[in-house]
Amino acid sequence: MRPYLQLGNVTTVIFSILLFLLTLNNNATLSVGGLVSIFALLGVCMFLFFIYILKRQLKVYLDTNKVFFLSTFIIFLFIYLIAYFRFPNFVGLKNLIQLFLIFSFAIFVGTVKWDYYKIKILGRTSMIFIFLNFIFWIISGMENNYKAYMGNPNSFAAYLLPLSFFVFSNIIFEHKKINKILYFFIVILLIMLIFMTNTRSVLLAGLGGVISYITLDKIIKNNLFYKLLFITVVISSVAFTFIYPQIYQYPKLFNWLNEISMLFGKSFYSGRNILWQQLIDSIDNPWFGIGAGANPLYLIDSTSSSHNLYIQLLMQVGIVGLCVFFLILYSIWISLRTNYLMYKDVTTRKIIKLSASFLIAVIIHQTFELTFTQNNFGIGLIQWLVILIGLSVDLKTSLKKKDLSNSKV
Repeated sequence: MRPYLQLGNVTTVIFSILLFLLTLNNNATLSVGGLVSIFALLGVCMFLFFIYILKRQLKVYLDTNKVFFLSTFIIFLFIYLIAYFRFPNFVGLKNLIQLFLIFSFAIFVGTVKWDYYKIKILGRTSMIFIFLNFIFWIISGMENNYKAYMGNPNSFAAYLLPLSFFVFSNIIFEHKKINKILYFFIVILLIMLIFMTNTRSVLLAGLGGVISYITLDKIIKNNLFYKLLFITVVISSVAFTFIYPQIYQYPKLFNWLNEISMLFGKSFYSGRNILWQQLIDSIDNPWFGIGAGANPLYLIDSTSSSHNLYIQLLMQVGIVGLCVFFLILYSIWISLRTNYLMYKDVTTRKIIKLSASFLIAVIIHQTFELTFTQNNFGIGLIQWLVILIGLSVDLKTSLKKKDLSNSKV
């Protein structure tokens, strides 16, 4: 049996509250409220982690896949450290610190035993958050481009997407028909809120995640096909980054895509085409990048975000750094399959499959945003949480207790 860090239900409630307070940091600049919530969350995580180590209640369990993940992440941190000294400024320092905090958070999440009760608490908290935001949307006049109290609609939609993981997890757990109906009702509210943000990137990422979840049962047992799915999504996402600015050269294709895009009230070319091409043309050291502090303001005198994690990484750490980043994601992808095959119960496998599907969704989403490692740091932490839960989910004992308690009623 694997040793895990145990969290009580009260601690899990505190953890979930802090997760939702992360929405206070809803733009590229760390707000005071967002900064406090981020360090409160990470502080609680690190405190619990070290307390358990000191009490010798936690033994670090490392298999080959986890060693692969840790080593590639450490190499990625080292690459960013070198890149910082090549281009030292505040932005680079912030990016480096955020990466280290993500690494620390990933270690914590990977050592927690994510059982039925913890995921259930996070699910119910997510549903309350979704319901309250839906009520607020109605009160505010059911506006289009809805952003709630966050900086912009893209941030709000990007936050809603990983929350759906916990809602769907609760649907997987639930056996009572009336509760399932309630949870599906929350899913409808969630989809409506995302549509009201008019955020095409989240809708596309969500669609990719759904398709992955449906097909993974057949693919995951075949090692070659499973790896090919990951590679295909990665290559497609990076290729789109370079193809997108050139689509205007094919009028029929462009007009067709633009008609689809206009269904959401936005042109297919939202300005990213010009921005991406300018940034790509401005990278004078494609193999190693310009430095950790490189951004559009430095390269092309633009105050806009690059709206693409892969271009951002190319700017900062080049092709070498980007490849190591994908190796980190690949190590998670492989570990999820290993975990899936290790467990025989259907419920645990569904949660692992859900994490794998969200990894695909995040890869697609980062073609249009850069929440995973930079900018909206609070959203990034939740995205990492959802993906990494699949590595240390263990429902066997908690589900048995639940079934026993239900049989006594």
